[in-house]
Amino acid sequence: MAPRKKRGLLSSSNKAPPSKRAPQTEQPECHGQEAQYEKTEPHEQLIKQEAPDPHDYMAPVEDDPQSPEQGRTKKACSGAAAYRCNFKDEWTKKWPFITRGSLSTYYWCAVCHVENACSHMGIADVARHIKGKGHQRKKQALQAASSGKSSPASPDPESMIAMTSMNDFLQRQQALQEAATRAALSVPTSPVEGMGDQEAQTRRAEVKMTAALVQHNVPLSLADHLGLLMKECFRDSKTAQGYKCARTKMASILNETLAPHFKKELVLLMREGPYTLVTDGSNDKAGKEKMNPLTVRIFDANVNKVTHRFLGMCTESDAECGAADGLFTKINATLQENGISWQNCVGVAIDNATVDTEAQDCVSSRILGENPTIYIHGCPCYVVHNIAEQAGQSFMEVSGFDVEDLVVDVGYWFQRSTNCNGYLTDFGELHGSEYMEILQHISVRWLTLERCLTRILSLYHPLASYFKSANLKQPRFRRLQEAFSNPMTEVYLLFFQATIPAFSALNLLFQREQSSIFLLYDEMVNFIRKLCARFMVPAALQSHQEPHNIAFKEKENHLLGGKLNVGFSTRAKLNRLLNDGDITPHHVKSFHDAALAFLMEAVDYALKILPLENPLLKHAKFVDVRQRLECCVDDALYFVERFPHLLPYHGPHEHDQLATEFLEYQTSPLPPLQDPEGGDMGSFWAEMASQKHKVTGVNCFQRLANVAKLVLVLPHSNADAERVLSAVGLNKTKTRNSLALDGTLSSILTVKMAGLEPCFKWEPPPTLIKASKKATSHYNKTHKSSNLDAQFSS
Repeated sequence: MAPRKKRGLLSSSNKAPPSKRAPQTEQPECHGQEAQYEKTEPHEQLIKQEAPDPHDYMAPVEDDPQSPEQGRTKKACSGAAAYRCNFKDEWTKKWPFITRGSLSTYYWCAVCHVENACSHMGIADVARHIKGKGHQRKKQALQAASSGKSSPASPDPESMIAMTSMNDFLQRQQALQEAATRAALSVPTSPVEGMGDQEAQTRRAEVKMTAALVQHNVPLSLADHLGLLMKECFRDSKTAQGYKCARTKMASILNETLAPHFKKELVLLMREGPYTLVTDGSNDKAGKEKMNPLTVRIFDANVNKVTHRFLGMCTESDAECGAADGLFTKINATLQENGISWQNCVGVAIDNATVDTEAQDCVSSRILGENPTIYIHGCPCYVVHNIAEQAGQSFMEVSGFDVEDLVVDVGYWFQRSTNCNGYLTDFGELHGSEYMEILQHISVRWLTLERCLTRILSLYHPLASYFKSANLKQPRFRRLQEAFSNPMTEVYLLFFQATIPAFSALNLLFQREQSSIFLLYDEMVNFIRKLCARFMVPAALQSHQEPHNIAFKEKENHLLGGKLNVGFSTRAKLNRLLNDGDITPHHVKSFHDAALAFLMEAVDYALKILPLENPLLKHAKFVDVRQRLECCVDDALYFVERFPHLLPYHGPHEHDQLATEFLEYQTSPLPPLQDPEGGDMGSFWAEMASQKHKVTGVNCFQRLANVAKLVLVLPHSNADAERVLSAVGLNKTKTRNSLALDGTLSSILTVKMAGLEPCFKWEPPPTLIKASKKATSHYNKTHKSSNLDAQFSS
């Protein structure tokens, strides 16, 4: 390509079209770099025009009246700006009576007391105004008025005016800045009924501070000093000086204002739309009561996603607590007290205990008696753990090695033992390994087993040297010494390290907070097929798509021992030990038999316990926009027929309308997912529900979106219930053991699960601020009357 020619003028190819060209009138000359063009803020609605190429300008040409290049250069510099210009502070240095205007593209003239735009040509606009007849006439009038008073040493009249009007300009700028600050902080400007502005702001601060302490699991006792600390730190703030909210007042705001407000919001949503109940039981730390936190999954149109909210504690304290009759009675009473119908319930996530799902007269059967269309979901996280545990038991029966026992023994041996960790550090330096803390495995959570195994394998040689060198008599040490003296132990650990990620991947799906029921069926099938691929001939696996049809028990479909997929590191270590003579072919065959037993038992138990035959999981896939081409309208009609009360789309006409929407859903360009990796379908279907036809104005996906929202409410895991129990443990601690389950603790959970994150952005409505004043008044009256009764009785 030929190099660009440098010319003194804009090339003809870069000239603006006639419609965009600047008017060919004489303009003031641009001096140097004084007219700098900058991009302005979006809110000023400035239009970006075609910018000239900087290479098309030549170096500055000296003034020469005979030079035609000079005239054309002046004309090019004095035309309309490619970008709208902002005010420059150096213009005030040149003309003190010129200051910045209310916007960055305006300037203020203190002589004329007017505000003009400088967005067209920047400093040239200012110069043209100063040379104008209006400005010169006012300047002469000011000079004539000050001629009798001014002396030779007096400043120029324009400078005097600029100095006297500078205070006005600064006051305007300060007012604008304060207004912007108030808008950024979202300080309520709308009055609260019955309160002055300052009182409303103080009450607002008390409500927000209460919500913030609850949101971050901070004890309410901090409020006794928090208000005094704010007064000391922010002495110039009227809100801080008026803040009077200690623990008693904060508790009344929490129990009588915040919690009832959010519970009322939840109850209204449950009365109007589909919801899922989630519960799990746990004993109180004091041992006197059994709590069964009842939470709700519901689609909240205000945030366009499925939310998880707290409804009630459902405590039991009698001798029969934990029985099916008592738990169902508590759940049913909670719904009746709030006027919530069982007909709107589409799913229940409950524990896999016998009283909950397995007995003839269990909680699940009683719930189905109220509404037989409800989808009952157990505890899939524990199901995956049980599959791995059963497979590990089969491995131990063949090889004699129990991986969980080894990991637990190693964790407990080095727990709180400075001497043992010190010896391990020394052996790590000997083997060139950096010391790392030994992790503790929780026996009921296989997600921790993978991390513990990885840590042990990274320290395997220091651990083996430590246990081989010492001579202690404790039973646990003897077991560990025997295990690390066996060369096959490292092979076993490498096998589990290569196999457990298949279990962890499925368990991580069950741990997700986002709605994921549309992924369950495919992920469960993939889990089984991954396990089968480790020990089956590929041709035998490909011939059957349905998991129950896979002939995994047929020996002719099994891979030979040396072909088993046990992991590359495992196979390499096994061959190295065999070649070095540390193990015999019998050890190799025994390991292959144990690995095959593990994989076969895992597949067999998974087919028995996973809900692969449930049609609801198969039909729920249409909600995933990434799988819409693999589905059909029958998937949506399944939910219409199962939940007729909530989806009243019956009859041929309604079915045809739903089929039309589904066809449009499959063939039309759709809005992209906000989080493609996370697969958040809540916001996607909220946007689909808002799309309207360009001609008729009718919602394009009204029926299909309502079906999809119902499907998203259905439970995919029991992790929500486990998170609630974790929140209980974070608040009812040894130092806060007096929190009442049905009182303050329930209020804390109600506010925590109301979705206020981040707390500093949440804005309480005026009705809530007004209610906070009534709550404190009611608390004071109640306690005053109780104190008087106590005095009279004494």
